[in-house]
Amino acid sequence: MKIAEQATESLLQEGMDAFTGGRLADAELSFLRLVGVRPDHAPSYNLLARICLRQSRIDEAEHYVALALMHGGTFLVTSEAELDAALAENARVGNRNIYAIEFRTEEFEPGVFRKIRCALIDGEVHLVHVDFSPNWNVHRTRSDQAEIEFMKASPHLMEQEHAFLRDPEGCLGETNMRRLHDLARVMELDFVGLDFNILSSGELVIFEQNAAMSTIIPHKVKHFPYFADYRQRIEVAVENMILRKAGKM
Repeated sequence: MKIAEQATESLLQEGMDAFTGGRLADAELSFLRLVGVRPDHAPSYNLLARICLRQSRIDEAEHYVALALMHGGTFLVTSEAELDAALAENARVGNRNIYAIEFRTEEFEPGVFRKIRCALIDGEVHLVHVDFSPNWNVHRTRSDQAEIEFMKASPHLMEQEHAFLRDPEGCLGETNMRRLHDLARVMELDFVGLDFNILSSGELVIFEQNAAMSTIIPHKVKHFPYFADYRQRIEVAVENMILRKAGKM
């Protein structure tokens, strides 16, 4: 057995023993040492995120979740050979659960993909951001400096994003805004995040929706100051929703 594999097994067992025993500081140290040996070990990032959540270290938890997803194996498969390679990689890093979805998107412009995020808060639609990337799997997380720099080097894409934030209905169209409002009504959730795109045909394609999606993202204001006002609007909408539910409004 290779030295790296021995170290991985030893540190994983050490970390799990500490985690299940409630010794979170020891567990965190073991998992940090493990990813130092195996930077692609997705289960360790997942456990680090759980430790941070237990200690209310939300920003750090988000960072580790992003790393878990990045190293957990997200693949665009277009052939049997690519499928075999993806399955082999998931087995190598110890992933037991695999989710397959149909790839439905298109290039926003040659070599550039788009993902739009909104928050449905108390039945109302609030645009969060519009991410662009040369990678089909669009992300602009704090840990992904390359995608942040890509956006900062693309003034026309930043202006596209700002236009969406200024005038969501004007950019999405009345029909798609109505679809989003209908979705909020059907789900009957006080809060839900939604990642989607609008294809050139006008079709609205939903990538993901969940009630724990990040919609107030402090690091983006640092890199893209035009986010500040819109982030505050989302904060106010969430606060008003909570106050209304509590009978304080």
